[in-house]
Amino acid sequence: AAYKGPQSYLFKFEDGRWFFSTGLGSPNAFAAGVGEDPVTADWGDKLQGIEYEGSPAVENPQRIGVLGPENLQGGYLRAGEHSGMPTYETINADEEVVYLWYVTDKGWVFSSSAPGVSPREVFFAASDATKDILKTKFPSDIDAIYEVTWEDSETTGFEDSSFPAADCSLGASVAKDN
Repeated sequence: AAYKGPQSYLFKFEDGRWFFSTGLGSPNAFAAGVGEDPVTADWGDKLQGIEYEGSPAVENPQRIGVLGPENLQGGYLRAGEHSGMPTYETINADEEVVYLWYVTDKGWVFSSSAPGVSPREVFFAASDATKDILKTKFPSDIDAIYEVTWEDSETTGFEDSSFPAADCSLGASVAKDN
């Protein structure tokens, strides 16, 4: 596969490596990446990301967890889209809404401003802004961003009739139902 831009080429060698270069097959590549597709390839620290007409969409998760500073840490729910990219939000420990969204010239940002509004207060922006939130390298203050895979449910939890729990440990609603 090969793609030609105004002054550059993007092509894949038989060994699976992608190259972004001034000439088709040229050994003088700007960057090299490994992956099935150039959009999802690992380009190291050479490129922030690649988009091209017809490129596959990045599938960002519905729920993510953030480990880092207390004002950003917690679970974020996908809350919609802005400019074709998902937006996330949470309520932090200070009971303030924190948004996580993609800003074209900054990448992924944590902000107190709603998506689409120029960020008033940007907490952190990604250093290598890829559109895949799980592959983005954030500053070192963000320890991890990971997908949360559990589903919301109305379950009351595990109950074992051989070892009944005390009513006070079940909570009023569960104890009344049994």
